[in-house]
Amino acid sequence: MDERLLKAVEDRTDDLVALTADLIRFPTVNPPGEAYRPCAEFLGARLKKLGFETEFIRAEGAPGDSDRYPRVNVVARFDGRSPGPCVHFNSHIDVVEAG
Repeated sequence: MDERLLKAVEDRTDDLVALTADLIRFPTVNPPGEAYRPCAEFLGARLKKLGFETEFIRAEGAPGDSDRYPRVNVVARFDGRSPGPCVHFNSHIDVVEAG
């Protein structure tokens, strides 16, 4: 692995721990997924501050989606300055019950 990448991660350890602590405060246990929207908005705001274009898309019709517990996705895009390969990250914000 590229040593520059490892150093960049190491240099940001405190920020990564703080982000993790912030994220686990959202009760996104599925089911029911109570805090999808607030968690998505938190992530979207962080990405927007970094220069990403963000939008929120509800996964209407997906299993578990309802008006009470909407499944909200964050879609973020950052256009580079020059042509070349792109990187795509895909993740989820829900968790399963402990145990």
